[in-house]
Amino acid sequence: MNSILEKLPEDQKKLLKKKAQPTTINVMLATLTHNHFYDPDWLYEHKLDGERCIAIKKGKKVSLESRNHKSMNVSYPEIEEAIKRIDASVILDGEIVAFKDGLSDFSRLQQRMHASSAEEAQKTRIAVYYYIFDIIYLDSYDLRALPLITRKHILKKVITFKKPLRFTPHEFKASASYFKSVCKKGWEGLMVKYKDGTYQSKRSTDWLKFK
Repeated sequence: MNSILEKLPEDQKKLLKKKAQPTTINVMLATLTHNHFYDPDWLYEHKLDGERCIAIKKGKKVSLESRNHKSMNVSYPEIEEAIKRIDASVILDGEIVAFKDGLSDFSRLQQRMHASSAEEAQKTRIAVYYYIFDIIYLDSYDLRALPLITRKHILKKVITFKKPLRFTPHEFKASASYFKSVCKKGWEGLMVKYKDGTYQSKRSTDWLKFK
C-alpha cells in the first residue's frame, strides 16, 4: 500500500477498495442551486470557466479525457508531460483553464481545444493550467469511498504543484459577503461540495453550483 494511504485512520482504510486501475471514469457532476447557504460542513471552490479533464496515469502512460471520454492529449501536451512526472499511478479530476486579465476565459481556451496536433497547440502560445480538485485512484486503490476532504489531503501529498499543475484552493468560512466579493471579481461563481461526501460518477447534490 502507498505510504500516504498507510497513514490514514483505520476506519478510513476500510473504505479503500483494491482494484485494477480503470481505463476511464464517469465524472461527478454538480447540481445548480439558487439556495445559497454557508455551512462549515461544506467547502467552497472558485468555479472556473474551463474544460473538465480526467487525467489517468498508469506507469508512464498518460491519458487526458474530457467528461465525454474524448482524448485531450493533443491539445494539452504540457499537461500530459507534467502528469507523467507524478511518481504514482493515479486518476485525477480537474479543470483545464486559460486566463485573460486575471480571469479564466473559455473563449481563449477554445483556441487550444481544437488543435489538430501538439505542435499546433503550442504555436498558439496560450498558457494553460490544470486545476486539480480531486484524486480518484492511487497505486492500486480506488479512493472514491473516502470523504472528499481526505481525498484532498491525499492529493496535496501525492503531487508537487508547479506550472502547469495547480491545486484548486477552497474555503470553509464562506458567507453572503464572500459570495458578493466573488461576484465583484467577475468569477463564474462557486462550486460548493460536502466535505465528507464520496465521489459519485453521476450528477449529485453533494456538489452544488452557486452562480
